[in-house]
Amino acid sequence: MPFYCVLCANEEESCYWGNFCSKCLKLKKVIDLYGIDNINETLDTVYLRDKDKVEKRANVLKNNEGVKTRQMTKTKQEKK
Repeated sequence: MPFYCVLCANEEESCYWGNFCSKCLKLKKVIDLYGIDNINETLDTVYLRDKDKVEKRANVLKNNEGVKTRQMTKTKQEKK
C-alpha cells in the first residue's frame, strides 16, 4: 500500500514517524516551534500580497513610470 503525505500527497518517500514526508515534516516542526498563528502571519506578510499591492504593482509596470525592472536593466546593459 503506497504512503501518501497528508500535506503534499507525495508517495515517493515512505515515512515511519507520521503522516508527513521529510519536507513536510520539516514544515510541521517549524509550525510546532513558532506556532501556527505566527507562521500564517509571516506567510501573509512575506509571500502573499493583498489586492491593493498587486494592483499598484500592475499599474506601475503598465505605465512604466520611472521604475526599472530587472529585465529593463538587463536589456540596457546588453545594448552597450
